[in-house]
Amino acid sequence: MLDKRISLFCGHYGSGKTEISINAALNLKEKNDKVAIVDLDIVNPYFRTAEHHELFQKSGIRLLSPTFAMTTVDIPGLPAQIQSVFDNPVEKVVFDVGGDDTGAVALGRYKHYLEKDSYAMYFVINVLRPFSSNVDDIEDLYRRICYRARIEAAGIINNTNYGAQTSAEDVIKGHEIILQASKRLDIPVSAVCAREDIAKELPDLGAPVFPIKTRMLPEWM
Repeated sequence: MLDKRISLFCGHYGSGKTEISINAALNLKEKNDKVAIVDLDIVNPYFRTAEHHELFQKSGIRLLSPTFAMTTVDIPGLPAQIQSVFDNPVEKVVFDVGGDDTGAVALGRYKHYLEKDSYAMYFVINVLRPFSSNVDDIEDLYRRICYRARIEAAGIINNTNYGAQTSAEDVIKGHEIILQASKRLDIPVSAVCAREDIAKELPDLGAPVFPIKTRMLPEWM
């Protein structure tokens, strides 16, 4: 994971793709001078990458988000500046793609540019969320996202969690389902994401473990 110039994270609402996108961008910044993160979520007004604009600014990460993001405007638009990520070959880029196939539509408009670049799309799965708890649902969601985005995923990411109540056992059980989905879709499992303390407890699951620092929390928490 993160071995291509452009990394795209897609998945169901609540899969944790935004959390992963933020951690991925910060991880890349530790090793790269130029990093950008694109908030391509034009559907969900909550738990979006743009909420952490101050963190990105402090870290020296360039943030590009839909016009009117973080405002009361209901229908955001994609700014022309997003096009700039395809013009700088030395900049590492992370895309946080909108949830489900509806959000993936926005990604489809960049298919032509992605195919000329070095990129990988990752399908983030949290089996403890509705509509992605079994292989059939995972396959259906994947087919719909790829159809609307017009590109295929390079790998699956196991992000099985139940917030603060998550245990290492939850991640391990989720991995069993994800391995079945991986076999059916013929896509490898690229990473296992888990909260930093849980990551230390996981056995070898046959995929790299990517520790996550929780940043996407409701204001009441």
